Amino acid sequence: MSDAPENKRILPRLKSLSPAGKNGNSLGKPAAARSPQNGKLEAESGSRGGSPPTAQGNTGEQQVVVVQSPPPTAEAHQNCWKRFLHDWPQGLQRQGVLMASWDEQIPFSSFLTTTDLVMFERRNPDTNGARRVLIGFDEIKAIKIVEVVRDEPFREAGFQGPEAVGVSK
Repeated sequence: MSDAPENKRILPRLKSLSPAGKNGNSLGKPAAARSPQNGKLEAESGSRGGSPPTAQGNTGEQQVVVVQSPPPTAEAHQNCWKRFLHDWPQGLQRQGVLMASWDEQIPFSSFLTTTDLVMFERRNPDTNGARRVLIGFDEIKAIKIVEVVRDEPFREAGFQGPEAVGVSK
């Protein structure tokens, strides 16, 4: 982004609260801000250009609605994985692929948990001969489920369909 005069008049810029697209918002679309001169919403100049999604209000002024969730805290992230692994769904085999925060993918055939750690057993030893990996809940980025399974075990774990959260098909 350049320091052209047209960009300096768009203040304050909206800041993203979550991991963002190229232009600073989670939708990857240009952000918007009120111009100090006239109070109207204007799209931030950027490499993608274009205008943000808009809706007409009763006053004829354009309104921009940006819905973003704040990023989860480290404790909330850790508790999410603790709950899921401690209460692993009964209809699901205790195997998959762990994606660690350092971007290593670790296939596992079983695991055990404590209050602070998870011990994953590898299917095959790594290059150092290690078969087990001890990892903190906060270092878990994702778990891939490799078996073909229906929705029932996930529903037992608390997952819901789009109808439960107000999304129409």
